[in-house]
Amino acid sequence: MWYVFLCFSNRQRNIPDQQPTSQLSALFRDATLHDLHKTAVDLALQSKNGHLDLFLRFLLGLSLESNQNLLKHLLPQSSSHSNSSEQTVQYVKQTIRDQRSSDRRINLRERDSDRYESEDEDDSDRYESEDEDDSDRYGYEDEDSDRRINMFYCLNELNHHAVVEYKMSSEDLHVETLLPGEWGTKLWKTFKMSEEQLAEFDLQKYIKTPEEDQTELLSPDEVLLKVLPAVTSALLAECTLTEKSFESVATVLQSPNSLIELDLGQINLKDSGVQLLSKGLSSPHCKLQTLRLSNCGIADEGHPGESAQKLFSAILENPHHKVEALRFADCKLPEKSCGIVATVLQSPNSLIDLDLSHNDLGDSGVQLLSKGLSRPHCKLQTLRLAECTLTEKSFESVATVLQSPNSLIELDLGQMNLKDSGVQLLSKGLSSPHCKLQTLRLAECKLSERSCGIVATFLQSPNSLKELDLSHNELQNSGVQLLSKGLSSPHCKLQTLRLADCKLTEKMCETVTSVLQSPNSLLQLDVSDSDLGDSGVQLLSKGLSSSNSILQILRLE
Repeated sequence: MWYVFLCFSNRQRNIPDQQPTSQLSALFRDATLHDLHKTAVDLALQSKNGHLDLFLRFLLGLSLESNQNLLKHLLPQSSSHSNSSEQTVQYVKQTIRDQRSSDRRINLRERDSDRYESEDEDDSDRYESEDEDDSDRYGYEDEDSDRRINMFYCLNELNHHAVVEYKMSSEDLHVETLLPGEWGTKLWKTFKMSEEQLAEFDLQKYIKTPEEDQTELLSPDEVLLKVLPAVTSALLAECTLTEKSFESVATVLQSPNSLIELDLGQINLKDSGVQLLSKGLSSPHCKLQTLRLSNCGIADEGHPGESAQKLFSAILENPHHKVEALRFADCKLPEKSCGIVATVLQSPNSLIDLDLSHNDLGDSGVQLLSKGLSRPHCKLQTLRLAECTLTEKSFESVATVLQSPNSLIELDLGQMNLKDSGVQLLSKGLSSPHCKLQTLRLAECKLSERSCGIVATFLQSPNSLKELDLSHNELQNSGVQLLSKGLSSPHCKLQTLRLADCKLTEKMCETVTSVLQSPNSLLQLDVSDSDLGDSGVQLLSKGLSSSNSILQILRLE
């Protein structure tokens, strides 16, 4: 094994080696590391007594860059082979599948042969549908099974600890794997994905946070094309998808399918992924209602946001389906994307949830968006514009929308340079009888105690606000004192109040306790990251024990 690997490394450095003539001679003719691995795998599988099993496992383990680093003083300098290792993983997995398919055909023939001796041939059809619980009696304990188990050990050497095999029916996905802890007993584990799991297929569950008996089951390229046609919701965020994965997604979207939710957040789409997805999103077969591409790693050289906008346009302008939710946070969308949304909102549409956070939309972009928000066809209920580098001019546009008939019930303007002047502008819209907002997020907006006074005035007039987030602003105790006037008002319906990291101390607890002891609607209060001290917490406990307090959740840290 050591000699074979050294000869391969030396040949890459143009150092001639003496190639032996033996059963292993084929190994010395391979040009790439992946070819070397394939040849070694094939030779090990051909061995009848398994004498090459350990040789293969050590060779694969030695090929890992992490192991070579440990032995760098014994090995010649060589280039990285991470891609070759992944190719080898896929080759070994395919080898196991091929063996499994062959075993199943043999097992069925042997089982049928055994039973035909005592039963008529007319009954043979039912054997095809019987469970394979008796598989150990038909070939699983033979030398082919041993070769197959060695392939599992090989995957372990390559840091892949289990293999998936699947068979799809109209409703179910069956996944079979050899449990790592049970290799000695050759226990094959089969589990069935329920209809609920297929309805919301979360790929992370199977490749990142597996259950105890489902260790690292799926790789995206192996399963997406099989699973996606059967699911309605595909959560693929933070998964390492390749171009082949995007081909699978695009293929499903372009053929009859039931997919209505697709989450591709925090994935590096690259240009090839964008091109493939655009075709799928533009297809008349595409029925997506929710698309999430937050932080999707689209890089456009010289034309920021061009690729993201291409996807944005593809789904919004597709007349064959009605999109309800779009999450395009941190996708480098330009301001003209707001124009596309506005155009859609001005005609009959079904868009109710839009996240454009962390995009440089600018005031002109929000101004374009506001034209659509005020139209009678607009049904948008949730709008997220956090960290979109806006100025007072944008807040004025938002206030104008809130003062006219609209459907907004959730608004996120967090992480912006809003300041007290921006809150003052917003208050005009918040106080309007047309305003239906139930959730308002103004976290990390450089607000002071003055903003608390503005909000308190709004809370003392008829309103529908149920959730308010003022976290990460320097409101201080005096700000909470002003806010308490609104919280105690009979018009206040606020159920959730977040004041985390607002420079609060023990004195604030007196104010909050007073609010809790009077009639109020607070169910959840967050004052975490505050310097309350034991005495402050003791004060809060008095408020919690009041008959007027209905608080269910209190966050202190």
